[in-house]
Amino acid sequence: MPDPLREEVDAIRRRFTPELVVGNPAHATLVYHDEADDPSLLRERLAEATAAELPFELVLEGVRRFRAPAVGAYLSVRDPSGTVDRLRGRLLAPPFVPRRRLTLHVTLVHPAFAERLPAAWPSLSTLHFGRSFRVEALDLMSGDRSGVRFHSFALGARTPAA
Repeated sequence: MPDPLREEVDAIRRRFTPELVVGNPAHATLVYHDEADDPSLLRERLAEATAAELPFELVLEGVRRFRAPAVGAYLSVRDPSGTVDRLRGRLLAPPFVPRRRLTLHVTLVHPAFAERLPAAWPSLSTLHFGRSFRVEALDLMSGDRSGVRFHSFALGARTPAA
């Protein structure tokens, strides 16, 4: 997500879950930790898959609530080209086990802070971005809250981006 758009979304996130913004900028997750339990294999596949894909467009849309039992809010993200599904297919081939369903989104109010949703919802429910952005690279996050590292892989490149 381009920095100006990310900063706009992070300003919203900071209002409702500021503790999750530091070291965790606005993003849409393509692969969850419970889907790929071998970080080395995931990194290898990510390098191969991003080298084979060209940059693509995603569209930030409106705000939605997570399905029960989770309680929270997110910005829905649309993938008009189907590139995310193609990438997930390449990245999550066996031995990985993909989730049956992925809702591409950017979390605004994380379910861990569900008690904040009633106060946040009046402000969030009217938001609609309707803006597309170009995805030029995919980031692999590793580590924990004490030290998250990002490894960036440029789309259409043969080596990780600097």
